[in-house]
Amino acid sequence: MSPDVIEEYAFSVTIVANDDIYNAEVNAIKRYTMKDFAFDKRFADVMVLDGKVISGEPPRFKVDFEQFHEVKNLPTVAGREALTPSRASSGAKVDVNMCL
Repeated sequence: MSPDVIEEYAFSVTIVANDDIYNAEVNAIKRYTMKDFAFDKRFADVMVLDGKVISGEPPRFKVDFEQFHEVKNLPTVAGREALTPSRASSGAKVDVNMCL
């Protein structure tokens, strides 16, 4: 296999919590694969001003859930090519910006 090719892989995230109402354990599992990675992207800002300005008080924020899964392009740096999975190498240390 060529060193410039990343095999299809995945990792899993498991969250375990306790439900106080039913006094029961709650589990959630999410499996991520290569199609879930977004290279050279960042999550969109979800904290926005709520629009209510009260004199003498600090601004109030709310969560904009419409933007919760949105991603935006990272600013490009002159002379830097975007890193894609097909160009990544397991032998070299690479600084990759990505989000899931």
